[in-house]
Amino acid sequence: MSAKAQVYLWSILLITLGIGAIAYKSVQLDIPLSQGEKRDVWVVEALIEFEAQDKPVKIKAALPTYYAQYELLEQQGSSNGYGFSTEESPNKKAVWSSRTPTPGKQSIYYTFSIFDTKELQDTSDRNRYKFDQPYFDPSFKTAALSLVDSAWKKSADNTTFTKEVIRRLNFADPDQNTNLVRSLIKGSYTEAHLVRDLLLLKDVPATVLRGLKLEDGVRKTTPSNYLAYFDKSWSVINHVSAEVGIPEDTIFWALTSVLEVEGCTNSRITFSTIKSEQSAKSLAIKNSLEDSNPIMSFSIFSLPLEFQAVFKLLLLIPVGTLIVVIIRNLIGLSTSGTFMPVLLAIAFIETTLVKGLVVLLLMMILGLLIRTYLSRMNLLLVPRISAVVICVVILMAFISVSSYKMGITGGVSVTFFPMIIISWTIERTSIMWEEHGGREVIEKMGGSLIVSIIVYFVMTNSFVKYFTFTFPEVMLIMLAFVLLIGVYTGYRLTELFRFEPLLKDEDLKQ
Repeated sequence: MSAKAQVYLWSILLITLGIGAIAYKSVQLDIPLSQGEKRDVWVVEALIEFEAQDKPVKIKAALPTYYAQYELLEQQGSSNGYGFSTEESPNKKAVWSSRTPTPGKQSIYYTFSIFDTKELQDTSDRNRYKFDQPYFDPSFKTAALSLVDSAWKKSADNTTFTKEVIRRLNFADPDQNTNLVRSLIKGSYTEAHLVRDLLLLKDVPATVLRGLKLEDGVRKTTPSNYLAYFDKSWSVINHVSAEVGIPEDTIFWALTSVLEVEGCTNSRITFSTIKSEQSAKSLAIKNSLEDSNPIMSFSIFSLPLEFQAVFKLLLLIPVGTLIVVIIRNLIGLSTSGTFMPVLLAIAFIETTLVKGLVVLLLMMILGLLIRTYLSRMNLLLVPRISAVVICVVILMAFISVSSYKMGITGGVSVTFFPMIIISWTIERTSIMWEEHGGREVIEKMGGSLIVSIIVYFVMTNSFVKYFTFTFPEVMLIMLAFVLLIGVYTGYRLTELFRFEPLLKDEDLKQ
């Protein structure tokens, strides 16, 4: 295989890997491609109030079993002198306990946060919720069977059957059987429980859920009853209007009671909710790390923040090098040093562009004057460059102290410039001036400054900074483009203008 074919093969492979990794993180991990995307985050605070007696207390508060389009972000419980633990089976619960509680009225708080994923959780598992055959007193069972039998005949599936049962229970002029069945509704046995039991008579899986409507700024609200039935997947239906669909911004408990207590009286649980917004990127990354996703677990985001901050700048360097390659190999603009513009651009990021340019030009002018004087001493190359390095450090210190004393804070940032690069640039510029003249120096240094300014603006672009840090796989794509440019042997853009008169002469001759 020829060298050029290898370059093409590697380029295709790198581009495929890069695009594939970016697509996976964007689609599967839900990391946004652009900066600024937000997700709704709900903070739900459960307040448990009870009166403790002079005996051991155990309190269990259940976490929601179905979050609809939401996903659990974090949870936290206040112990308030009680032991705190969690139970995982059959449903996740927070548990507080104490052998010697302080008698009297007490309060415990439990807080959890959920964020909007924009996608409903899967509900296709028939055994997601438990359901048992209902018990009807013989005097009511005949009427209940009559009601469901007539509804069954006028239905085609579980959905239409459920709607028909609800419709019959809410007739404006109900018959005797319906009135008898409706008389069962009393106390904690609500209409939702009645519809559930009627559906179960025909072996239609159904259950009553406790649902909490999420509303911003609401305090001390309690969950309501919702009816759910199974028809290829679990669906929520309004047990009065027969409207099918999960209510917006609602989370559910598949339990008879959200709160269970032992050893205390007058217990109740209420919920307060508040809505906020958080970065979609940070939520997705946090969620992926908590799920031990293999890609995210071995990514930059698994590092401590101080190291992440270092990589945030380092990952911009490949962008700068790609720009330098494009400008030098495709456009044809010459620079003093191959990647000096990238280093200067990094320094400009720390100093800001205008201050950086002023400080750089000042150091170059003073450095060239010193280098000109040193050349008269006929020093050898290495000692001469070493002397220039020392002088550059002295200049840095002098400019920093002088500018600080004069109240010019920008001068202090001179220390961000790479002194070895500046020293070598001063040396090369001086030699170039002696051998090729001032025009060559102006072209080379001017080209370097132009490229460094272009690199600076690209590297400080908010989208570029976000994308390179969030999707470092883009470096594979940049590497592929560098390889492809490396085998390009055609004309550069500046050469087209340079040879344009020759083309005109050829046209005239023809």
